[in-house]
Amino acid sequence: MTREDRQHIQESAKLKMSDGEPTEIVLQKGERGFGFSIRGGEGMPLFVLRIAQDGPAFNDGRIKVGDEILEINGNNAKVMSHAEAVNTIRNCNQTATLLIRRPKPQNHTEERIPNGHAQQYDRPKSGYY
Repeated sequence: MTREDRQHIQESAKLKMSDGEPTEIVLQKGERGFGFSIRGGEGMPLFVLRIAQDGPAFNDGRIKVGDEILEINGNNAKVMSHAEAVNTIRNCNQTATLLIRRPKPQNHTEERIPNGHAQQYDRPKSGYY
């Protein structure tokens, strides 16, 4: 696949994601994992919490902080505990297939993890995977 092909695929995915439509993303594992951390589980949705600079998720460019993870390798992330989600990601061989949805921002200058969850749930663990 050429660089231009990859850029076209990424741009198409970004357009879909901006509409709040679920988008499938396949990431290649790097030397230190996939280069993102998650927050959630234990009864709350899973979200991308951080993206490691120069990691696979950063270099791919389609995943952003605040994106909701709906599936990990075809498994429903909504029913996973935080530990189950982390282990599922860590146990991926060379690729991870994520179904994600970018929440529509409340205003056009703000794209972040939706508020309210931290008040309703205990703060789950997080780290890079």
